[in-house]
Amino acid sequence: MKIRKILSLAFASALLFNIACSDDEFVMEAPQVDYANGIIISNEGGFSTPTSDVSYVSNDLGILQNGIYAANNNNEILGSVLQTIGFRGDYAYLVMNSPNKIEIVNKHTFRKQATVTSNLDNPRYIAYSGNQYFVTNNNFSTVKKLNVYNANDNSFVKSINFDRYAEKSS
Repeated sequence: MKIRKILSLAFASALLFNIACSDDEFVMEAPQVDYANGIIISNEGGFSTPTSDVSYVSNDLGILQNGIYAANNNNEILGSVLQTIGFRGDYAYLVMNSPNKIEIVNKHTFRKQATVTSNLDNPRYIAYSGNQYFVTNNNFSTVKKLNVYNANDNSFVKSINFDRYAEKSS
């Protein structure tokens, strides 16, 4: 009878010791991904709420990661309207319409490198030529212009005003 009690006590002690020594803080880390080797998907988000987002899908469709901007920038919120994403060299330019900014990130890591806010009024699309980039601005009432920026230091160079919306073809 005493052996049964001793065995029960030994079994309970072993079980308690095993549970107490388990790793409850197991964290599964996401594999480091080169975002330039896949598909970048922009989610425009809502106009009145900061719900813009960027997702990544690997070329073999084996990896899907949502919210890669926030994940690589200390959970920073991107903004309200992600209008377009352009790529130049090692950088991705996230043109944000509603907050009037361009977030420039490293296209491999998606870590923020710079933010451009000068002379923007509802920026929409971006294009590149030489050491400059061009951003259309249309607030659909008074502003219809193309801004020119220096790609080396992201400084504003000049604006070119238009009679019609800058991205319209006719």
